[in-house]
Amino acid sequence: MSISRSRFAPSPTGSLHLGNASTFIANQLLSRHFNWDLVFRMEDLCGPRKKSGVINDTISVMRWLGLEWSGNIKIQSESTEVIKTYFEKLVQQNAVYHCDLTRKEIDQSLTAPDSGEHPSENIRPVNVMAHNEGVSIPDHNWRFLTTQDKLSFNDEIFGKCTCKPTPDFAIWTIEDAPSYQIAVVIDDYVDGITDVVRGSDLISSTAWQIQILKELELPLPQWWHLPLVCGPDGRKLGKRHGDTTIAYFKNKGVTIEAIYGLVGFWYGFVTERTRLTMDDLQSTFDTDSIPRKEIVCTEEDIAWLHDCSQH
Repeated sequence: MSISRSRFAPSPTGSLHLGNASTFIANQLLSRHFNWDLVFRMEDLCGPRKKSGVINDTISVMRWLGLEWSGNIKIQSESTEVIKTYFEKLVQQNAVYHCDLTRKEIDQSLTAPDSGEHPSENIRPVNVMAHNEGVSIPDHNWRFLTTQDKLSFNDEIFGKCTCKPTPDFAIWTIEDAPSYQIAVVIDDYVDGITDVVRGSDLISSTAWQIQILKELELPLPQWWHLPLVCGPDGRKLGKRHGDTTIAYFKNKGVTIEAIYGLVGFWYGFVTERTRLTMDDLQSTFDTDSIPRKEIVCTEEDIAWLHDCSQH
């Protein structure tokens, strides 16, 4: 019998906040509900955004939150050689090409093609095979040839999602390292992930990842994009909204039952904010109740957490 499996996949770019926690808690609820295996992969291929010491802090916070996974924690940067073997297949299939333009230069060439302010080098070569001939992978950025058609896929939460055509995206970097887009799909495939649970801000990335998987003739997982948690201004929850990190609330004496209760309220499992155990939360879990739009973390939510403090 085949095993269904999902994963926690945090990135060490900063302290976990309430939005991260809600996604991870919902992932665990889904895994328990559908009897999935659940593994942990630290996605530490973040370039300059990666912060030293955050990996251990992230693991500590996730354990404090009562999150559970099977097996050892996988560190993504330790599997780049495996990812590279799949990237080399894309090179052989002429599905990628080397291009050392920066993201800013590419944006300029797309928005002002006749202004004379864009780079003279074409972004997409006419003959990819000839363009790549004799070029080694290191020392270059590489881009994936995207489809020029709209791409649709089914999301288990949001239903049918349709993504517009996009410019060719970065898939391998000049540091001879994979970009997020190829690293995540290859790691998911190698780890046997059948169900990808993550925030709705990554819906657009799904279209890119489907193209990579299809080019490599690898199976597609099921996607479960959860509502993004935003501040009162409608922007993704972050430092601009004050300290909403789990470490902050933990240090203030806020219990995990309060965190669970707020998540249950956000997801519509309960009608008012109330402390819940994980078993309580699981008993109220209903995929139909999950919002199909952004969740707003309000001042009232934060005040309620402070009221739940044991200090």
